[in-house]
Amino acid sequence: MVKARPELFYAFVGTGLVAADFARSSAVAYTALVDRASRQGDTRALQELKGVGPPPYKDGKGFAVQHKWANMAEGADVFLASALGFALTAPGYSARDINDWFDGQNVSGERLVPYFDELDRKLLGAELAVPVFVIQGAEDYTTPTSLAMAYVDALRAPRKAFVTIEGSGHFTVFTKQEDFLKELRTRVLPLIH
Repeated sequence: MVKARPELFYAFVGTGLVAADFARSSAVAYTALVDRASRQGDTRALQELKGVGPPPYKDGKGFAVQHKWANMAEGADVFLASALGFALTAPGYSARDINDWFDGQNVSGERLVPYFDELDRKLLGAELAVPVFVIQGAEDYTTPTSLAMAYVDALRAPRKAFVTIEGSGHFTVFTKQEDFLKELRTRVLPLIH
């Protein structure tokens, strides 16, 4: 949308950036998770990760295992559990809705993962006509920070910044809300007339 109608936007703000190359992103994340598990002596994580092997995965199982350990490494398991609690107490929601959400995640993984490699990088382009700000968790094992930074470095935009928030991962917008809002206020708010 930003590429097609830049006049409608003050800026593009990204987080948990896939870096427009899902296959490479998944491979880098996998290696980082195996390294982390080795350093910490986490034999269960190593066994499960090595059991599915490195991506690309033929089905959603490998993707699910990798994301399980990414969530654990980032502390996202705690965040996701609290989000589940909110959903269970939300008006109009039922346990069946939560079950449907989990089933949808599994089906999406199984059906969509094989097509991620076909993502056309031209869709994102190497140039945007608006300022670009990426605010990324420094310990993102889902969408590696190093690749997101490389993507932003290669991107042409009238103004751009890449910011990492320490002590957070893929869900930094939720787990470090105050830090994230501070960056938005500092970088994006001045652009609004």
